[in-house]
Amino acid sequence: LGKLSQSLAYGGNVIKVRGTYADCVRLSSEMSEKYGYLLAGDYAFRGEGQKSIAYEIIEQLNWNVPDVVLAPVGCGTNLYGIAKGFFEWFQLGLIDKVPRIIGTQPEKADTLCSAFHANEKEHRTIQFPSSLCGAVNIGAPLDDMKLLNIIRDSKGSFEIIDDTSVLESQKDMAMLASVFTEPSGAIPIACLEKLKSKNIISEDDVVVCIATGVGLKDSHSATILFPDFPAVENTIEDITEFLDSGILDLKSDKNNSEILFSTKPSNPDIKKIAEDKFSFDSSKNLKFFKELCEETDLFFERRSEMKKSEFQAILEEVIANSKSSDSEILKIVDVIGTHYFSKKAKAKVIIQFKGEEISAEATGTGSVDAAISAIEKALKQKTEYKINLDNFEVNVQSGGLDASVRVKIKFSDKNNNSVTVIGVSPDLVVASLMAYQKGFVRLFMKKQGKY
Repeated sequence: LGKLSQSLAYGGNVIKVRGTYADCVRLSSEMSEKYGYLLAGDYAFRGEGQKSIAYEIIEQLNWNVPDVVLAPVGCGTNLYGIAKGFFEWFQLGLIDKVPRIIGTQPEKADTLCSAFHANEKEHRTIQFPSSLCGAVNIGAPLDDMKLLNIIRDSKGSFEIIDDTSVLESQKDMAMLASVFTEPSGAIPIACLEKLKSKNIISEDDVVVCIATGVGLKDSHSATILFPDFPAVENTIEDITEFLDSGILDLKSDKNNSEILFSTKPSNPDIKKIAEDKFSFDSSKNLKFFKELCEETDLFFERRSEMKKSEFQAILEEVIANSKSSDSEILKIVDVIGTHYFSKKAKAKVIIQFKGEEISAEATGTGSVDAAISAIEKALKQKTEYKINLDNFEVNVQSGGLDASVRVKIKFSDKNNNSVTVIGVSPDLVVASLMAYQKGFVRLFMKKQGKY
């Protein structure tokens, strides 16, 4: 979004294409020919401009040449241009050596590293690269042969790294060096330890790592290692409770597909995973831990295994909805739904409002709409209070037909109170109704002055 917003702000037109980065590169070249556009990424001019990065590196090192230069690689054009700058100055006699050039790539977009180490002359195509390092998530680099040749001429190398390590390095660069880069720009730093362990670089080497893009171009990535913290009420008491809870210590990787539990876990198992993988101190958060165990049990009513990203989603949901668990106000007991391909969906719900059981039926455009309409119809029998659904977001937490979903809904009432709540379940309807129940409880408590 960051990169696209820049283009839009400068008056550019953006066309979304169903395809890969390589498809976009090909189409931009074809459009340039067909419509007479100047291709701003023309590789002859671009390479000549990018070689000046080599000059700046030498200048900033007081006219000394580093031993090693690392840069992220997508198409290969940028690093080739930088290497070209060093070689040209060497040929002119302005420097006495050329640094070893090392290209770095994410594991999920390894088009050149494996080819380099197999002594191949061209890239290995990846049809669907899947790294979160968007700037280098390229399956068919255009300048592969030029870059492979010049890296070999420099006696350099290639290295790959996993996305999680890249995110950790991105965070470290920001916290320790005040350099906020997009994930692709953190790949060289992430590769340093691997290169040292292989004796490709040593502690005595002068190493330059090039961060190729500012973090604001992909600001979402910086949040992946952290949970979605809940909004607290505007009182010092709520702020103090939040700080004392230890929630700010939580860390994880939302993209991680590691299987945490292959069977329904015991409470001690949940406690250990929460502490070891997420830095969640259950002793500080006994109420949260109890709800975490309950939500995990509910998850396993529908699924036989749980991934790390799914467990984190539940943990975040428990924290975000920490003051919405008063089931005495509203509890959804059961929902029986019928979904049709060409007709409106039907739903029958059984709920408890302040301990009294009520049922109702309703139709809707879909299963979620029908179920919520039925709940509202049931509530109307006992209270005039009603909440409005203002925003509805759905995020799939994992792949496959049995993927779990994370629903985030914003609710409001006629008193201008509003809350945003989260529901997580392998079932979209269940996740949505969990969020509705918690949203209603929080707003009802606000109306009563209890929250």
